[in-house]
Order: sequence, then C-alpha cells, then structure tokens
Amino acid sequence: MGQILLPKRRCQDCSAAQKTEWGCTSDAPVPQLFDGKTLRRCPLRGLLDTPDLFQELFTAWQWREKGFLPEQGAWRDQPAKLPWLLDVMDRAIEDARDAERKRDESRRTRAAALKKGGQRPTPAGMTGGPKVMSDRHRVLGIS
Repeated sequence: MGQILLPKRRCQDCSAAQKTEWGCTSDAPVPQLFDGKTLRRCPLRGLLDTPDLFQELFTAWQWREKGFLPEQGAWRDQPAKLPWLLDVMDRAIEDARDAERKRDESRRTRAAALKKGGQRPTPAGMTGGPKVMSDRHRVLGIS
C-alpha cells in the first residue's frame, strides 16, 4: 500500500544523498510540501518508525474492504479513531489512483496522436504544425 501512496519513495533504492534531502534519518535541509503540509522528514518515516501500528491499520483496511470490521459489532462499536483513519486511507488511495488514471490517459492520448498523424503532442497538449522543409533540405534531398 505504501507503494500506491508514494510510488517514487522506495527506501531500498534511496541513495545517501536522497536520504539527506528527503529527511530520512534527520530533518531535511529544505522543507518539502507533501499533501498540503510542509514536512522536514520523509513521509514514510512514520511507517518505518511504527511498522506494527501501520500493519494493524492496513490489515483493518483490507478486512474492511472485504466486509469485515476488526471488533465485534457495527461501526459504532469500533475504536473511535478507526473510521476516521480508514477514511483518510480511502481518500489517499483514491487520490493516488486518480493520478495514475490521469498518467495512463495522458500516455494513451500521446500514443494515439503519434499513431494517427505521426506528430508528437507538445507539452501543452497541442499537436505540432506541419513539417516545414527549408530550401537547404530540399536541395540535399533531406525530408
């Protein structure tokens, strides 16, 4: 689940320079904006510092997705913060999935534009104009 929420943050692939920059072992030299908040530590730090808590939370989320609750009874019988935490997880996962859908749609649009006319879309999403050949290209036979 951590890979869904933070796909570019893989601790095993993180270099020493990235660990310093992102605040993996101590406060980062420059604060980072993450999910609308300014952080001086890597967003995964909480997960790494308290893995048992997050494992329980992820397990509760997975069981809830299958229709089960961690405690007997209905929602009102669950620990007070559990519904709020699961809601935060749902929103974070949905945001990550939306971002992934947008990336996929952008890739499909680019691929369709290339296949259709052979013109690569510009960064603004507009297709380039017709290819203009200079006189030098015509004389040399370069297309």
